[in-house]
Amino acid sequence: MQYLERRECEYDTKTSVDFYKEEMFSHSVTGVLVFTSTPDKESNKYYLGPAPLEEMARQIATATGPCGNNREYLFLLEKAMFDIDHEDDYVIELANEVRRVLGRQKERRRRRQPIFPSSLTSLSCILTPSRKPPPWIRDDNYC
Repeated sequence: MQYLERRECEYDTKTSVDFYKEEMFSHSVTGVLVFTSTPDKESNKYYLGPAPLEEMARQIATATGPCGNNREYLFLLEKAMFDIDHEDDYVIELANEVRRVLGRQKERRRRRQPIFPSSLTSLSCILTPSRKPPPWIRDDNYC
């Protein structure tokens, strides 16, 4: 329970509820702890508010809480619902959009990383003969 309290610490309210099956009027599960986030920006600084799917996906893709990142929570929710044969179209759509956001972020990082071929040392000597070697070139014979 301590782990759950720590993980869900950003939610505004905690409520104990009872669940019923549609075909039965007796309790199916009692005393279920539900953490609820309200739209109060004062008590819930991370509440995004009504937002397009893409914006929610960007926030989920980058947000991290005390017990991990939000995207992993969403992906585990999607898998758990699949495992009990109760897939939710909105959860699937949101998870897929988060995957697209992560893919774009990965591609941007990949494009920003310099490529250092093995011939870079000699090429650098030709292009910048009066400069010190960049820190990633370890060559005592640099220029």
